[in-house]
Amino acid sequence: MIPAPKIIACNVLRDEVLEVAGDLEVEFIDGLLHDHPERLRATLNEHIAATPGERTILLACGRCSNGSVGLQAGPHRLVLPAVDDCIALLLGSQRRFWALAGA
Repeated sequence: MIPAPKIIACNVLRDEVLEVAGDLEVEFIDGLLHDHPERLRATLNEHIAATPGERTILLACGRCSNGSVGLQAGPHRLVLPAVDDCIALLLGSQRRFWALAGA
């Protein structure tokens, strides 16, 4: 049997993630980490490494100043949205983010 995916999410998205997560395992990381990409990467790697077995891990966060560069999947499959930050996730896409930002 394939284990259910696990979600590792930015705390900024707590309400939205909990609304849709159902019975999935969810862990949250501090939203202030997006200001410190090296600490964000280390924290995400710690959560990923602490996950037993082989799982699909859904990362509910953005690239956040390249804080996702260098993540170590180990035996897991990582799924990371193609957005710069969590705001684009809330808006639905990076394109929508830039349209609303006036760029």
